[in-house]
Amino acid sequence: MARVPWTAADRAMLQEWYEQGDSAGSIAERLGRSTGSVRAQICALGLRRGVGQGYKRPWTGSELERLQELYEGGTPVAEIARQLERGEHAITTQASEQGYKRLETQPPAPPVRRTRRRRATERERELLLECVITFRRLYKLAQEQGLASSKAALFGPFLSMYQGELRRAGRR
Repeated sequence: MARVPWTAADRAMLQEWYEQGDSAGSIAERLGRSTGSVRAQICALGLRRGVGQGYKRPWTGSELERLQELYEGGTPVAEIARQLERGEHAITTQASEQGYKRLETQPPAPPVRRTRRRRATERERELLLECVITFRRLYKLAQEQGLASSKAALFGPFLSMYQGELRRAGRR
């Protein structure tokens, strides 16, 4: 990310979210900054988390009920954190400690089928070797005439022409 100076508004939002218990990563994402930049600013501002700032604040019975309802209902963690005025980490940690299970919002992905790679036939290997030799000759000729700056610049057009020739010759 490009270095962007911190504004007073950025610092105010950082302080507010940090004191609510949001993680540096979460704050960085919201502000469009790197996590390192956010952490450096937290240090520069002398911000500390402690009792009374929402850090390790005990959970009430009503908060736990609401957490269970929202978490098991599939509500995004960021939204739960906003509603309960807690950090996202606090939400996921407490839900895990309470044994809450997320509602499966998407069906599990089907297993990936692994296929064995087919070995090239003798004829395919011959054609590939012929292609490489022809390309080397073409590149050398192009260099001698000052037409090619790099192999990469020459390879795309060469491959297209070579494939066209193979199709016309009925070899593919």
